[in-house]
Amino acid sequence: MKEPAKNAAADFAYEISDERLLAYSALPIIDRLRWLDEIRQFTLAVRAAPEATARRETGGERESGESLR
Repeated sequence: MKEPAKNAAADFAYEISDERLLAYSALPIIDRLRWLDEIRQFTLAVRAAPEATARRETGGERESGESLR
């Protein structure tokens, strides 16, 4: 498995095992599309959350100057 890509815009990393990728590829296409849409909806909801919005606007700091990271 390759090393996770470094992304300066994200403060997290996520790695998927080869076994999980194989299990995903065995799913019917409709289930894969449903799963993908659920992830899309979750991502949009998280990005719209007040704390995430504040974090982006302040560069990762709370009003008190304390880091959110």
